[in-house]
Amino acid sequence: MKLPPIRLSNTGRRLLLTGLFITVSGVLSGLPMLALWGQVILAVLVLGYPLTMRAALRCHPDALMISCLPPVGPGGGVVAGQELRLSICVDNPGLAAIPIAHVLPICSNGIQIMKDATSKRLPAQSNTTWEIPATALRVGPAQIYGVQLKLGGPMGLFQSTSYRPIDLPVSILPRSASTRRSRLKLKATVAEQDALNAQSSQVRGMSNDIRELREHVPGDPFKHIAWKASARARKLIVKEYESQENLSAYVLLDIGGTMRWGEIGSTRLDSAIDLTFHLARTLATQHGQFGLLSFDHDLYGLTRASAGLGMPRRVMEHLLEVHAVVHEGFTDISTDGLVHKIGEFLKTHDGIDFTLSETLLAMSQHAISPFDAEAIFSHVSNYLQKHKLLDTHLHMVSEPAADSRLARLRHFCRLRGIELPYRRDTLPYPKEVGLTRAIQRAISIGGGPHTLIVVSDLVGIRDMDQFLNAVGLARSHRHRLVFFCHDGPGFDIPTSEQGLESRLSGLYADELLQKRRELAHRLRASRIDVRMLGLNAA
Repeated sequence: MKLPPIRLSNTGRRLLLTGLFITVSGVLSGLPMLALWGQVILAVLVLGYPLTMRAALRCHPDALMISCLPPVGPGGGVVAGQELRLSICVDNPGLAAIPIAHVLPICSNGIQIMKDATSKRLPAQSNTTWEIPATALRVGPAQIYGVQLKLGGPMGLFQSTSYRPIDLPVSILPRSASTRRSRLKLKATVAEQDALNAQSSQVRGMSNDIRELREHVPGDPFKHIAWKASARARKLIVKEYESQENLSAYVLLDIGGTMRWGEIGSTRLDSAIDLTFHLARTLATQHGQFGLLSFDHDLYGLTRASAGLGMPRRVMEHLLEVHAVVHEGFTDISTDGLVHKIGEFLKTHDGIDFTLSETLLAMSQHAISPFDAEAIFSHVSNYLQKHKLLDTHLHMVSEPAADSRLARLRHFCRLRGIELPYRRDTLPYPKEVGLTRAIQRAISIGGGPHTLIVVSDLVGIRDMDQFLNAVGLARSHRHRLVFFCHDGPGFDIPTSEQGLESRLSGLYADELLQKRRELAHRLRASRIDVRMLGLNAA
């Protein structure tokens, strides 16, 4: 039976130094009683070790049962930005009491523990519950991996730390899902009144009622040109008609790396998720159709437009996956890095060590990770087959993975809550390509015309002509476009705050803002509705 490590506590270290000092002082000064007193102190330490070991044996997984109740927030569900309480239950079926110094849940990045549980003594044959305050930081799937127990020895001289896996998944809902939230930080009422008025909205159509005469923009149908008005104005003028019909709406949500800049829970993507779900729930009450397309440099996910009270739930499932992306085309981790991450997780949380022996590690000259990749592949495959876990990427429509074995590793990461780093570099991955594919997909779905609501920070778009051609393509198919340009709490470039790097970061941010202003200006010149949200709105 493997015992958890037993170490001296701060009290034990002070007592050890005190005993050594008194003993040495007694010997050097020729005072045997003083030296004897120091040896008595050291003897207390020696006796405390086996007693602490005895307490550690009582905390063996077969002797101590630990569980965590599903956490709930103030309104019942777990909502981003709100506090929740984790109920850790410890059952001591033994015949002796166990002193526990503290209890600390180990969670993924979506949950922040506010403070450890206070010391408590577990009586024999009893069940004790700790209520530990925490905060849900961001929308998406989170994981309570396990609980770290710190056991106290006699007089607090020694401590033994023990870890117990729990593997409790938690779904953190958007702020707009809270029924107690009085108002949104982002004013979505504008979108309700203008962009999502599905009750007999006036849109571009094919009836005989002319809505307006306006300047021609690329993508307008040739037959809509008003030739007489064009001759008088000496430029192309087109007639825009109106039609009375119910609309469906698609949100084209930018999930790129620039949307993830900032602190956890305070990024532009977090605000965009809140807005998207609020729009979905609002349209559900108006019996309209709502769909969602997520994109970065490529199309990522699709939830087809539908109506009814079940529609917000399907949109919610899509939004929860946005912060749990594991696809190789959107994450920034090598094969060795992936194997190493899974190996560390299995070693820490499951107690399974796939570390290569020193002989094999020396033979593997090109191996970066110290873990046995083949053994990890085999373990993950057996785990997925044993638990009959199906693919959870129900909304993902991006290209399938090139390597099926690596795809299984990434699927394992998603199921066990192992977070993979998202791509942050925008240079090799132009965002206008993903937006173009999202617009093309919305057009190919049919059932329009749709109101296409693009929620993005418009950063990472370099080929403006390709971007505007995609906008013109949507308009030529009688879709209405509305842009919500998200800036969030601030336009912060992730970097250190020192020296030349900080100054270059500031120049880079200014360049991005200037490009975004230029892009917004060109959209408005084409009579596209652009609404800037955030501190740097322009």
